[in-house]
Amino acid sequence: MVKVVPPRLVEPYLTGQRSVIAGYVYRASDCAFGTPADYYRSLALGYAGTEFSADMAGLVVLRWIALDMSASLVPGPGPRARPAPFPSSSRCPCPSPWGPR
Repeated sequence: MVKVVPPRLVEPYLTGQRSVIAGYVYRASDCAFGTPADYYRSLALGYAGTEFSADMAGLVVLRWIALDMSASLVPGPGPRARPAPFPSSSRCPCPSPWGPR
């Protein structure tokens, strides 16, 4: 699985201040992009209030192996032109694979 991390959340994830993955996550096989601009366009990261831009020098992504996340993930509707996100419910957050620190 892949989660593109907004710039303001990079430090909290790295320091263990944030231990829950929330928001949209994607299958790693759907995210074989070469540049930040590819991520931006393909994952529709240009939403209102976004911290992302197509001309960013780099992006930070979390990657992990999904074991049984069926309770936390809801697939998007039908075939799409871009990868279908899996919205992570705020009522049932997915703990980070490395656990709290």
